[in-house]
Amino acid sequence: MHHGQRPNSELPVVGDLWIYPVKSLDGIQVDSVGFSASGSLLNDRRFCLMDTDGRLVNGKRAPEIHRIRSRFHLDRMQVVLWTASHPEEKSFDLEPENRELEEYLGEQLSQKVFLREDAVSGFLDDSEMALITLVSQASLDRVTKWFGWQDPGQALRRFRPNIVVVGPAAFAEDELVLQPGSGSEFFLGEAMFKAQRPCARCIVPPRDPETGEAIRLFERAFVRNRTMEYPGSLIGNAYGHAYMLSVCCTPRESFAGKMVRKGDLFRLI
Repeated sequence: MHHGQRPNSELPVVGDLWIYPVKSLDGIQVDSVGFSASGSLLNDRRFCLMDTDGRLVNGKRAPEIHRIRSRFHLDRMQVVLWTASHPEEKSFDLEPENRELEEYLGEQLSQKVFLREDAVSGFLDDSEMALITLVSQASLDRVTKWFGWQDPGQALRRFRPNIVVVGPAAFAEDELVLQPGSGSEFFLGEAMFKAQRPCARCIVPPRDPETGEAIRLFERAFVRNRTMEYPGSLIGNAYGHAYMLSVCCTPRESFAGKMVRKGDLFRLI
């Protein structure tokens, strides 16, 4: 991700920071965030829902979860939940074995669920290579244009990145990982990261983040547009497909006690 993507372009800086305290529920926009002991962003995917067989209940397996709205108060470890069909807001303590919370969520999802917590590693899809996801705002804007979404936040809510960088051109983040196994290193403010690989996508982004209704042939349309954009075709050739958006990153060894802040400058090493 080079600094000089366009004449007179802004230097790349952190525009938005997002964490998702309960996997598959709404995210929280924050001004600054530290790191957990494992290197993920603090409180990101700290909680998840599981069924009676111990399997994750998430957006991939339960489209109904998209209809649940949430607002978090992590200073007192509480969550407020509601849905369009049940708009009365209900507040719950965010703690495992909170039967009232689990019963409410189970009613919305039509199955028995349990809240689980891992404050160290969280419930990430890839706890080694994909601790944090980073994307440029221009990339989200371009995807929004492809699909004609009127809500400018649609792409962000569908793809759920952690760090949104403003300033670079669309898909400039791809340049961090053009060759498998040789990702670039960079700073965001005082924290150093290594880009690991592009983030492959699943069946969740085609779904409306409020209703769960899916766009037909979304992946085909996405890939067609993606490979027409530089360097989407290079990514597709290098990794075998181009159904990817954002870059999976890990902090370097000295992340303990450091923060990422809105406005932090992106600097390649």
